[in-house]
Amino acid sequence: MLSVTPLAITRLVHLLSDFTCNYAVRIFERGGRLRLKRDERHADDTTFADGSRVVLLVAPQLAHKLSMRTLDVRETKRGVRLSLTRG
Repeated sequence: MLSVTPLAITRLVHLLSDFTCNYAVRIFERGGRLRLKRDERHADDTTFADGSRVVLLVAPQLAHKLSMRTLDVRETKRGVRLSLTRG
């Protein structure tokens, strides 16, 4: 299963601060690359939450691909970014 660090949860909360609780960040695949978008929860999604607020969504078809990955943050020249790493 995907691991999500507390720092990544904090970053997701920040990214969602201007949106209602109906939205979370979804990891999805397009053109062989993983991407992020704001989306509404589907019944079969794997979810990650900060307290009672769901902040991250993963569709079941993608959950297996992400099973050995960790969502974390890293500092870049452009600021703090989410980063998906193996292990």
